Amino acid sequence: MATSRRLIRIGVLTVVGLAVLVLNPVFGVLAGPSFGAEELRAAVEGTWRLTVRGEDGAARTVTFRLAQGSEVEGEHASARALIRPAAACGHRTLIKSAGACMDYTRMPLEVTLIAEGGERRPAEAGELLVFGTRFDHARLQASVAELRVSASVTPAGEVQSVSSLGDTGRALSSTLVRIAR
Repeated sequence: MATSRRLIRIGVLTVVGLAVLVLNPVFGVLAGPSFGAEELRAAVEGTWRLTVRGEDGAARTVTFRLAQGSEVEGEHASARALIRPAAACGHRTLIKSAGACMDYTRMPLEVTLIAEGGERRPAEAGELLVFGTRFDHARLQASVAELRVSASVTPAGEVQSVSSLGDTGRALSSTLVRIAR
């Protein structure tokens, strides 16, 4: 009698467990990101040097500073938030979200040009994107001195790849290095 109750209990628990997995396959799996604003800032904030070789072969070097930005011009984001709370409202999708979701984290960046002699010019726009819930690398995108720069950056702030587009829209040979935090 005790053995049959035990078998029934195991059978019921097995059916319930399988039903939970079929109805919600990510049950019990940590779905949130494993990083925050602090890790993103550590990877990208600082002074950077971009060297671009134009179509004529002449090298041009641009120095700029990256810092966590804000969605609202003239305001700085909270040190604990990736974007201001009000900017996180109002997301809407017109497709079934279950099959079309992609986890990503977006951090807006301020790009401040540093001219020779240390003069700073008004900020330009940029952003850091991490796709997925782990921060293995991020996509840095910024407008810098009439160039459109896109780079893959590691959590340590190392550049894995970089591409720059000039005003004609052509890809230019370029290198990007962080020279100070």
